[in-house]
Amino acid sequence: FKQQLWRGSRMPSATARKLLTEDVEYWADLSSRLPAGREQSQKIRRARLFSQFDPNGNGYLSLAEVDKGIKEVIGQQDLFDCKKVVMRAFQAAKGAVKTKSAHGDDFVEIQEFRLLLLYLRQYFELYVMFGAIDTSGDNRIEMSEFTAALPQLKLWGPGIDFSDPKKVFESIDVDGGEKGYVRFDEFSQWALKQHLDLEADDETEEVPIPARNLASDNVSAHLAARTPTRGTPTAAARPPRPSSAPKHRVSATALGNSCSRKAPLPRVASLQRPASATRARPVHTPPAGPRALSAKQASKHRSPRNLSAPRVHAPF
Repeated sequence: FKQQLWRGSRMPSATARKLLTEDVEYWADLSSRLPAGREQSQKIRRARLFSQFDPNGNGYLSLAEVDKGIKEVIGQQDLFDCKKVVMRAFQAAKGAVKTKSAHGDDFVEIQEFRLLLLYLRQYFELYVMFGAIDTSGDNRIEMSEFTAALPQLKLWGPGIDFSDPKKVFESIDVDGGEKGYVRFDEFSQWALKQHLDLEADDETEEVPIPARNLASDNVSAHLAARTPTRGTPTAAARPPRPSSAPKHRVSATALGNSCSRKAPLPRVASLQRPASATRARPVHTPPAGPRALSAKQASKHRSPRNLSAPRVHAPF
């Protein structure tokens, strides 16, 4: 069974139905990979797991780090493929514990890591239920699909009154985004309040209901994205990097390119020398003496500035 993996955001109904009843060992293995217990041994495993999820050591887990840790550290490919589960669990866990940190509302801290593991386990179970009801595979439940799944819903929630299925369906469809269809956010919020549980599930601890309605938050965020306001931040601030965390390495190629560049030469306003800095060339004059020089000798001592003067030839 573990080789029958689904890709993307939709779980095939056949896979969901198989998970519902047959694989008790599968759920036990999943719970063992997510140490969310209160025993001392579970706390030690959870602290080690958090450090493996947080490679830069800043004490905060982003959604990308959680997603990567599920695949590389926990090694649960089925859970990794369900992006809706990872997203819902991250949103429910972040900010659940109030701390003095400035980034606590946008990231998962060590105090919230246990809740994150619980939500991953619970939302994955609810996603299996959702996939079993969604027989059309369009990531939403219609009224006809909900009515056809009433026998299973009564087993998962024996205390729920399903005498009026339409009324129950309308109570689930509360986000107002698409009337007449129930999406996973709405179904999971309702299922947590009604304490739906699988028969094959070995889970014993109840998962706390998120303080905020994730379905309503997602619709509000979607409407806000369609009409952005000026000055509204679009992403969470990145938490600071600790001094003990490894810094980014610079490649040898980039380092060589940066070292081989020469500094630009200063710009010169004019390459001509000013008139005051021009040195005058000396003018050679024939030596004065009692005897006059011949015309040939005098031509050797003419001034270089007077090159256009006619040359006097000596007679033969």
